[in-house]
Amino acid sequence: MSEPLIKVLHTVVDAIDGSASISNLRKLRDQLDSWLLRDNIRKALHGLNSLERISAIRDCLRAIQRKAEELLSARDNEREIVRLVGLGGGTGLVGGAMVTALTMSFPAIAIIPAAGGVYMMWRARIASRSFTEEMRLLEQIAEIASELATG
Repeated sequence: MSEPLIKVLHTVVDAIDGSASISNLRKLRDQLDSWLLRDNIRKALHGLNSLERISAIRDCLRAIQRKAEELLSARDNEREIVRLVGLGGGTGLVGGAMVTALTMSFPAIAIIPAAGGVYMMWRARIASRSFTEEMRLLEQIAEIASELATG
């Protein structure tokens, strides 16, 4: 009973990497959160298997938790960079275009950098929202794995 369970948990560990999409992370979270998997893990951890197999299951769950936490930390850093560069740079570009428009003899040319700044801010907002959703899923995966590992 525990061998297929360990294989499933190893596939989850392997699936949590930097290239996992939001939809894949959502599937992993749902897989870990399913009643059937939770029940199988509880049964396996409560004496149906040898100590070696129980240790293997707990190790897999801890590996899932740690990989999710590491990826969460990396995504948090990336989100902050996107916010600083995208939103800050875009705001600076728009502000600079407005100042330039006030000092130029032909102010309409300042529309080009202003539009670029608005586009930068818009893209940064979209990327930041994507990172936030991914971070929420990683937090949930780490929480579920921690809960299952502790019994």
